[in-house]
Amino acid sequence: MLASGTSVAANVFEADEALSRADFCRTLGIAVKELSETRYWIRFSAARGWVSPERLAGLEDESIQLKRILGAMIARVRHKDRT
Repeated sequence: MLASGTSVAANVFEADEALSRADFCRTLGIAVKELSETRYWIRFSAARGWVSPERLAGLEDESIQLKRILGAMIARVRHKDRT
């Protein structure tokens, strides 16, 4: 969970330094995938009883919100590229 969770921030930072709009979208896409993996580990940890679901609920909600934000950023850039 630590690896995928911290990878999100690293990929967003890398996207900020992108060389092109396509590179920006590609790198943010990787961050979205890492968020999906993080959500998997959050759910897995709760299912295994390693951490209480109540304690993880905020983290999962935040990961969903971040995924929506990053997805919207990608969609906006791609839309601008088509127009």
